[in-house]
Amino acid sequence: MSFEEIYHSKLFGAIRGFDRIRFRGTILKMNTSQGATRILNYLGVLMTGFKLFFKTITDSIVLNAQRHCQSAGIQYVWKLGETDKDATAKELLATFPAGYAGPLFCLATLENCLTLGLVSDKKAGVLEARMLPGKCTHLYLYFNHSEYGLGHIRVQTWAPFGVSVCLNGRSWLENQLKMNGVRYAKAENCFPWVEDVEKAQALLDSQRRSKWPELLGGLLDEYAPWLAPSLGEIRPEYYWSADETEFATDYMFRNREELDRIFPMLVRYGMMASDCVAVMRFLGKRQGHQGGGNAPGDLYSDSRKRYEGVRVKHCARGNSVKAYNKQGSVLRVETTINNTRVFSVYRHPDDDPSRPMGWLPMRKGVADLDRRAEVSDGINKRYADHIAAADTGERLGEIVDKVCHGAGLQGRNGKSVKVRAFRPGDPLDKRLLEFLKKGDWDLNGFANRDLDMFLNDGRAAKDTAGKKRRSARASRLIRLLRAHGLVRKVSCRNRYMVTEYGHTLSTAIALAENVSVRKLGEKAA
Repeated sequence: MSFEEIYHSKLFGAIRGFDRIRFRGTILKMNTSQGATRILNYLGVLMTGFKLFFKTITDSIVLNAQRHCQSAGIQYVWKLGETDKDATAKELLATFPAGYAGPLFCLATLENCLTLGLVSDKKAGVLEARMLPGKCTHLYLYFNHSEYGLGHIRVQTWAPFGVSVCLNGRSWLENQLKMNGVRYAKAENCFPWVEDVEKAQALLDSQRRSKWPELLGGLLDEYAPWLAPSLGEIRPEYYWSADETEFATDYMFRNREELDRIFPMLVRYGMMASDCVAVMRFLGKRQGHQGGGNAPGDLYSDSRKRYEGVRVKHCARGNSVKAYNKQGSVLRVETTINNTRVFSVYRHPDDDPSRPMGWLPMRKGVADLDRRAEVSDGINKRYADHIAAADTGERLGEIVDKVCHGAGLQGRNGKSVKVRAFRPGDPLDKRLLEFLKKGDWDLNGFANRDLDMFLNDGRAAKDTAGKKRRSARASRLIRLLRAHGLVRKVSCRNRYMVTEYGHTLSTAIALAENVSVRKLGEKAA
């Protein structure tokens, strides 16, 4: 059963959509050493005049930003060291009149980045432009948009002059709810209650269908109109990609007590579900609800309390999934994707319609952002169902008995291949169950090599023959797991996902191993 089916009576509902998205705008012709050299040659800039040429542009960007802030009546602040810019923006927004939409402030700071620099090629006796790690001034322009909500633009003031735009899907949703007359209760960055959950979900889904280049380019024109004129003859045309996306599923419980009852169990299992899990405790802020609705009274009483939250996080290949309680009555499951290449999207190679479509690695470009949301939603659902498997009403004997008999699996030639019974008490099969309960596989499944490395404690094979033997062994074990319905193969890929039954069995065995015989006897009585 799914998480929502198990806890249906305890939920107002669930909403799923983008939380924080960090977009990156790149001037492609400036983002490589060869491209930058071609531009300099086209503009007639000698390498000896390299620094002066780019310093002039940098000074123009900073000066025009300061003039724009002065004319807009907002602060321009220079600050060194780490500072919580988002918190500063929220505090400053509170000083503006209710419903204010427009620029908030500009913060300048020195940060690490990749910059265009000069390198001497001693063999050729020439200077070359190269992308090098360095530091330069970055401008953070914070704004509160009438539709998209609180966000910011980050401008790199030295070549290659990249920009970043950060938006928050929940802040965007709040404005959408207001415009559509839907009442809600909002605390920090989540909604403990929404009057019309289906409408809220439809609004979140509409965000995914946005025309991103036009939207992001429009924000640059509105809040950094001085940028393009400052870059002058470079004539920036930004290619937009999503560097990092956070996609959150919020399960809105009817009251805090309902979530408090089950959350410790979910956390305990989440901690058991991985050997490299990160667990963090945090103290929630005391903050009242915002919104235009008469939410249930117990939600408002909960908001006046400080609660201790717990976050369980699993990481794999640069991406992560985590679960934590927000505002006492909201369980959030959130997937963060940085490395898109481990996922697939069905598209034409190089976007060439004349070439046949196929499953290809997902790109960071905004063209694949809807598919990225679809993948993230699937990860959240799998992980929520995974941890909810600990709260099943089935008897342990009924769960285990299903795999204690021989089974068959249809082979590629159409013939059935018989496999042995699964033995939960056998040392090898216990290791397989430990492997299945790892939350890491909820992100993108697992491959033959993942199982092989797990069974050999991360040690690589010493030679080619050993590698083949180990791969064949892992293949046989995966066939065993598939035949018993514990895993399923991903279509068109050599990867496997743990099934609902696989989660239930591995969870049941793991929990039973940590319970004393006395406790089992008391429960059975």
